[in-house]
Amino acid sequence: MQSARFDTPKVEWRISLQNPTASYSAEEAVLTRLLASWLNDSLNESLYPAWLAGQAFSAYPHLTRYDALFLRLAGWPNPVN
Repeated sequence: MQSARFDTPKVEWRISLQNPTASYSAEEAVLTRLLASWLNDSLNESLYPAWLAGQAFSAYPHLTRYDALFLRLAGWPNPVN
């Protein structure tokens, strides 16, 4: 990802949190989705100033493997140039 403003590279991290019990049943899969929604909703207000500065956070369940929850952090300057 490139910054259009100064043409500097930006870092995007994706962290996978895996738990085999998250896919044991439909109920566990729904709870994983609810956890991702709760994280996004609860952090939305406190991370809004960072979003205005071009940084982003999101949590979402893996689309094909239901035993993983991803955390995505993006927009920080790349420390390796």
